[in-house]
Amino acid sequence: MAFDKPETKDEFESLPTAVSADKPTRGAWLRPAIFLTMALLVLAVLTNTLASGWSMREPQTGPNPPASCGTSAATAKARGCKYDIMMAAWLPPACYYQERSEEFLLEEQDQWYRDANLTIPMTLDELRLGDYGTAFTRSKFHLRHCIYMWIILLDGLKDKRLVDSDSLSAEHVRHCANLLVDPHGKDGLGGLGAYSRIDISILECGSPW
Repeated sequence: MAFDKPETKDEFESLPTAVSADKPTRGAWLRPAIFLTMALLVLAVLTNTLASGWSMREPQTGPNPPASCGTSAATAKARGCKYDIMMAAWLPPACYYQERSEEFLLEEQDQWYRDANLTIPMTLDELRLGDYGTAFTRSKFHLRHCIYMWIILLDGLKDKRLVDSDSLSAEHVRHCANLLVDPHGKDGLGGLGAYSRIDISILECGSPW
């Protein structure tokens, strides 16, 4: 899944960075607090898993790896691969977590667009086709994608299931950890942009254990 970061400020810039002298309203802090708590919980579980002996590596698919999805959306569809909007990727069925993906999609009901100005809407049905090339949405989707990826990784470890190659990428996991810790990019880690540009990927399955 590819995200481009524009130079403009992100939508999280309005979140408070220090305690205000005025008493904050419940709505101003409750949602960010819940979101951060969930992210830290997932990170803590993942850290504990890593400490117990598992290390991220190149995907290991075993003696009978799932068939490749090819190099295009048309080929992936013809080979029976599934498009996961939360990963913005075509996946072999063996590492497509459909119920989890639908759960995340229905939770927020993100608005999708064809342009970076977020003026030309796209429907969820158009996205599900997985052949749109590039789509745009609000920057918070990037954070939700990261949490989704970690939950998929934990599901795979728990249930001994294959997961996608992006979720097995140490670089991708570190990127998401940095983004959740510093979404504004104030520490030079590269924060969120004003929007998320999402390009379609074609991924493989791998074993997390």
